[in-house]
Amino acid sequence: MATYEEIMIELERLYNPEAARGMARFGICLNNTFGISTPNLSRIAKNIGKDHLLAQNLWGSGIHEARILAAFLVTENQMIGIKILQKCVFNNKLNFQSFFIISIY
Repeated sequence: MATYEEIMIELERLYNPEAARGMARFGICLNNTFGISTPNLSRIAKNIGKDHLLAQNLWGSGIHEARILAAFLVTENQMIGIKILQKCVFNNKLNFQSFFIISIY
């Protein structure tokens, strides 16, 4: 099982400044982008497997590709909980029922 530090080292190793600059035309902030292709992220995810805690840590890094990788690492049920949370926070309607639904995942 890979650690957060090992994954971040791998992402930094795959850094592609030319590809990162190209992402700017899609509105992706260059400050937190490594320019790593989705097939490379998918390969890394397959080697890791499902890992919700690692996904949370990667999401917290704020790095564009780490967040994409985090999405590959959660199960479908965990993704449903994340989508509910995003919708509630976006609408400023985080209430007890939605908190309970999220907490069971």
